[in-house]
Amino acid sequence: MELNRFHAVCGALALELTDSAYPWAMGLGSTIGISRSQGRWWFAFQPFRLELDGVIVGKLLGGESMTIEVNPGEHVLRVKFRLVVWSDRLTLSVAEGEERFVVCENDRAGYPLIQLSSP
Repeated sequence: MELNRFHAVCGALALELTDSAYPWAMGLGSTIGISRSQGRWWFAFQPFRLELDGVIVGKLLGGESMTIEVNPGEHVLRVKFRLVVWSDRLTLSVAEGEERFVVCENDRAGYPLIQLSSP
């Protein structure tokens, strides 16, 4: 009995979070592909944390990539390196059914950079 109540509460919570707190969570075929260049070996094993519209959505090590489904519209993306070093914010618009590509990397001093790229 208690288990069913737990599932119902968790299901409602998941629905609430998906609909309101994470506006990018339920995409309609629109995606943002993010890749990280390999870079220098001493930076490659330290993860970039990806923030989309104010929410951390994943981590990338050097040479990795990921795809995020988003709702059509304008989104703000930035990456965090180490504890406190953030890249500039990248604002991009995604049309319905469109896929946008972004590449992130470290500069020579280790600061994170992010920019639009082609497929």
